[in-house]
Amino acid sequence: MKPGNDDFFKKIEVFNKIAGVWLEPETSSKMKRMVHIIYNTFLFLCSLFFFVCEILVLSHIMQELTVLVDHITMIFNHMISFLEFYVLITNQPKIAELKKILQDKRFSYEDCPISGSLLNKSKSFYQRVAIISYILYWMVGTSAHMSALKALNANAPGIYFEQNFTCYEFVPHLFLIPFETDTTRHCKNALIGMDFGLWIIAGYLATHDTTLYSFVSCVRAKIEILSEVTRTMRERIVRKMNLPDGFELLSDEDIPEFEEQMYFEIKRCNQDLVILLR
Repeated sequence: MKPGNDDFFKKIEVFNKIAGVWLEPETSSKMKRMVHIIYNTFLFLCSLFFFVCEILVLSHIMQELTVLVDHITMIFNHMISFLEFYVLITNQPKIAELKKILQDKRFSYEDCPISGSLLNKSKSFYQRVAIISYILYWMVGTSAHMSALKALNANAPGIYFEQNFTCYEFVPHLFLIPFETDTTRHCKNALIGMDFGLWIIAGYLATHDTTLYSFVSCVRAKIEILSEVTRTMRERIVRKMNLPDGFELLSDEDIPEFEEQMYFEIKRCNQDLVILLR
């Protein structure tokens, strides 16, 4: 299997688009680009609104030190997610260019049979890790929702809250709910709003981490391929020149063409290594 026949980053880019961290290249149609911009903006504004609600609830928990510290820690983590979103969305052209460089044809060594399998193995592994990462990040909000919903149904089975219960006692992640929650139905709507905000923020975090890991995986695979190409350099040239198996030379200078091929391969490997390490 020849390396480079399939986009190393293609499948994980689907998750980037779902997470709202994607800008279509200039070559795409204006309609397609506009759809992604509107979608990205919508998710960002929703997450920003949720983040503001997280900050506004601080005034209500000032007397509860433990809750306050935990909540401030969560707010700080969400601030990091917005920073990561900003870094990713403003560097989309650079990210696209880096992907293009790493998948350049110069890194295709068709005469090295194992290079394709090394690249596909690395791609398959990183894709599994990335998909699992997205699922785990998104499951944080989902699992919290399910636990809260179970407690809500058990303690407030009717339409209205009984005794002295309020919706805030069932919400696992504090934020200022921007509407009345005097009924259990309204409280469940608040949980859905919480989920939506947490899912978007988790998507930003997952996209940043998996994007970084995808580049690390790709570079690592290319270096492994380059190592194999260097190790098998002489035997590949022997095969390319149709020389007999087990061909040995005391000095490459004895066959100028062989020496020239060796020099060309060494120079190519050095240039490729410089590109990968810069």
